[in-house]
Amino acid sequence: MSRFLSVIPVEKARSVLLGMARKTGEKRVPLIGSAGYVLRTDIISDVDIPGFDRSAVDGYALVARTESGEVDKRVLLIRVDQEGEILWENSYLGGSVASLQPTYDGGYIMAGRVDSDEGKKDALVIKADSSGAEQWSKRLGGRGEDIGTYALQSRDGSFLLAGITGSFGQGREDAWLVKLAGDAAIESHPQSNLSFSLYPLSSALPLKS
Repeated sequence: MSRFLSVIPVEKARSVLLGMARKTGEKRVPLIGSAGYVLRTDIISDVDIPGFDRSAVDGYALVARTESGEVDKRVLLIRVDQEGEILWENSYLGGSVASLQPTYDGGYIMAGRVDSDEGKKDALVIKADSSGAEQWSKRLGGRGEDIGTYALQSRDGSFLLAGITGSFGQGREDAWLVKLAGDAAIESHPQSNLSFSLYPLSSALPLKS
């Protein structure tokens, strides 16, 4: 397992994997008797390797709060290459973002907050495509203070938002978990008076150009 805990060249990684592959041999059958045979099938690991986040080989994506540009667009997503050169950047309506995760379509999901003119805070989820263009955003909350702290995409394509809510639960900074469908429709909305954070075991989604 230790061979997976450091970055190695692609050719060396391919050599390691091929060395671990098991050859199944060859079987010939007449065409008339080939019904039910499988020529190939995908193999999906049930173990996350590596068990921690790491950057993809083609660069990085980062989020920040900006004080320049349009007044209401404070959320900034920046994509840079391996050398740190900016490939593109986009700003979004919102006050700040606490987390950024890649999605299965090569895009990004962000969680944070948006501030109202009255000083109230609502949780915010933003979905962007691989070029940073906003696909949708969702403002969530009630009468109290609500903040999104982490969002990720689950294996079924839906999105999970973890946050802190003053509008639901006991009304005193309670833990908050919201499940959103792929089109941002709310599927479930549980609350708890326990404090928790939502973290993936590993990042299996590479950042693609």
